[in-house]
Amino acid sequence: MVSDLPRLCHPGRLTAHCGGSAAPEGAPWAGARRAFLELDPEAVTALVDESALQVRGRWSSRVADEWRALSSAGARPGAVVCHGGLVGPGSAADRLLVERAPELVLAGVLTAARAIGASLAHVCLAEDHAAGAGAMTAALEAARAAGHVGDAAFGSGEAVAVELAQPPAFTPCGGGTALLEVLAGRLARPRPRPPLPSARGLGGTPTWIADAETCAQLALTVANGADWLLAQGEPDAPGTAIFEVRGHVERPGLYELPLGTRLSALVFEHAGGVAGGRKVGAVLPGGLSAGALSPGGLDVPLTDAALREQGSALGRGEVVVVDDAHCLVGTALSIGARFRELACGHAVHCREGALLVREILGRVLAGRAGQADLVLLHELCDEMLSDTHCGLADGVAPSVRSLALLFRDDFESHVLGEGCGRAGEVRLS
Repeated sequence: MVSDLPRLCHPGRLTAHCGGSAAPEGAPWAGARRAFLELDPEAVTALVDESALQVRGRWSSRVADEWRALSSAGARPGAVVCHGGLVGPGSAADRLLVERAPELVLAGVLTAARAIGASLAHVCLAEDHAAGAGAMTAALEAARAAGHVGDAAFGSGEAVAVELAQPPAFTPCGGGTALLEVLAGRLARPRPRPPLPSARGLGGTPTWIADAETCAQLALTVANGADWLLAQGEPDAPGTAIFEVRGHVERPGLYELPLGTRLSALVFEHAGGVAGGRKVGAVLPGGLSAGALSPGGLDVPLTDAALREQGSALGRGEVVVVDDAHCLVGTALSIGARFRELACGHAVHCREGALLVREILGRVLAGRAGQADLVLLHELCDEMLSDTHCGLADGVAPSVRSLALLFRDDFESHVLGEGCGRAGEVRLS
């Protein structure tokens, strides 16, 4: 099966398990084996708490804190759900791990199940991710044969069943709740929140949802101890992350680097700078759903807290670079169009909001808009950010609004019919 993964340009401690200088045979299971045979659930949670491991994509939340929230929900946690690279931006790191280190992902899933007391886990992949499904199926069958998964995981008295799912036509909406709907045999629609999945998830029981990268980091942290994770990164953001750099750079691809690495170092040193010798126009350090930064704002640590202070976010670790030859209005229009493609059509803020954003930006780019359109664009973005029902509605607004604020002169020039003299709509995904 052929993979369409971006190139792994800079491996690290986690991606060393993805081939090349891979860890010794059996090493991927060390953390899960330790969790079941040497530690009780409280000890696993305490170790992860000491490590300060953050949930990728939910950087303000620590793994151990989310586990404790499950325990306080009033019912026994029922399941762990791992999404291993579903449809939408920012999935390359998860797909890499699912394809090339599926045992490590499974080990993290089992470790989480042990910690929260769940007896069921689901690993969910995109419907068309054939390479990932093949690798994960083989790893899961081998794990069952070895006794790592089943009635007595690793020879313990704990039963954990793990199932592989490939939801049809799934879109990244609802903060994981749409995924729960699919697993329950219903349409992929976001659930109203509250209740959160941590209180009422799969089968009505508290459910922990995380991505493949978090699960892999978890497996290695429990295997090697809290100090291993804390040895890299920042005190409040320990460890490494897999960053996907794409757009107008010389060396697009995946880079595993310590959290806290400067954005400028990632773009100019690791990714080789802007392609064709051009200059930076704008950078979206958290992908299409995070606020943009201007060329003068790139000397910032790659942590969610530091980026939020600059009006952006780390998101799924997807860094998009736009060069100075491309129109920033066109960039915003490309973002609006992409989110409109991803909308499932269920929530009004997402369905209608993304459509209106695209329509307004189309008029601006064509020189057919007025000042009232720019005012409406800002008001629309503010309204979309107020939605708590759909994960996409509050994804399109930050990037579009930040581009309109940072590059107001470009937007004004288009409104006046003068244009900016640069290439129009940009293909970003």
